Amino acid sequence: MKPTPPSDPSRLRQALHQTEEQHAERVKSLIEERGPLIRGSFVVQAVPCGKARCKCLRGEPHPRAMLYVSDDGAHFSAYVPQADRARVERANRQYRRFRKARAEITKLTTRTLELTDALQAALTEPYPPPERARGKRSGPRRRGSGKKGSS
Repeated sequence: MKPTPPSDPSRLRQALHQTEEQHAERVKSLIEERGPLIRGSFVVQAVPCGKARCKCLRGEPHPRAMLYVSDDGAHFSAYVPQADRARVERANRQYRRFRKARAEITKLTTRTLELTDALQAALTEPYPPPERARGKRSGPRRRGSGKKGSS
């Protein structure tokens, strides 16, 4: 359930200011990212090799690193050799942080728009005031001939 924005203009301004500060922090984190980023899910799995005399058959399976990637609905996996594991894991972790910041920016942008609309609604007053709305005139009406340019 989404939190409803406050109706007090002062509180709306404060909430809008806080949201924009958070937005700026996320944007800064994206700007500071230097990469590289590796898309996908990096996973280290314990897998037995199947050799008859290997320790993995006694309950000590070998670690295997895989990178799983989905591209346009197609799923791919790639074995990550031991020499590349630290680099791939670090770049994948950076990718995940980048995507998380992007998702937070999306939510904060939506929140900013909601607060902006609420602030506009809180600050807007009807004119003419309801007591002077059509059909409820107070005071005398101007009367004229109804023709333009008549004297």
